[in-house]
Amino acid sequence: MLTEKDNAVQANVMETAVPADVLDRIFQKLAGLDEARWLRAEKYIELLLAEKAAETGDAEAQAKCGDMYMSGYGESGLVNRRKALFFYKKAAEQGNVHAQFQCGDIYSHGISSRDRLMAREWFEKAAMQGDAEAQCRCGDMYFQGIPGETDETDLKKAFDWYKKAAEQGHGNAQYALGEMYMCGGVEADDEKAVYWYKKAAQQGVYEAMDALVKVYGDDTYRDHVEED
Repeated sequence: MLTEKDNAVQANVMETAVPADVLDRIFQKLAGLDEARWLRAEKYIELLLAEKAAETGDAEAQAKCGDMYMSGYGESGLVNRRKALFFYKKAAEQGNVHAQFQCGDIYSHGISSRDRLMAREWFEKAAMQGDAEAQCRCGDMYFQGIPGETDETDLKKAFDWYKKAAEQGHGNAQYALGEMYMCGGVEADDEKAVYWYKKAAQQGVYEAMDALVKVYGDDTYRDHVEED
């Protein structure tokens, strides 16, 4: 038997014109649920509402659907990357930066060079809109290259993307930029390398701390970091 809480949820969902067969499955599951399962049921209902909004072309709702499928809030309770990517792409094609990044992230876990190329393409779309994490990921992909591609690496592009992210305060990009200055693949400048190592170390990037240990020796690098 449905409780007063069940009936309130049912009335709310009925207003969304969610298909009757889907509603039936929801309400059959609601009776007698413990608190944890209630919360999952509520998330599933939230997803259904977001999907209705997504159908109207709402990019934010489409991106939210992607997030919820990636969090396992679908009917199965499992992460559904296929459905997440479906909704992320819809939002990404409308210029939603978060969705563009998420498309890149999903493709980056693929095993083929085509997946990696798609990842880089979506990361660049987000990066060009100023997303620092996407800029850093672009730097990584150009630095590491894509196996099977004729232009496996492009250090200049990697440098440029790391610099954009570093200037926005992205710690890992600051360290990577410091490494590029230190190694001289594009522009050798030890002073700039140390500058970016310090910036990254101030944000707790351990690799940057290790790099500064090599520059100053032992733990004396901490004094130099604190001076800045």
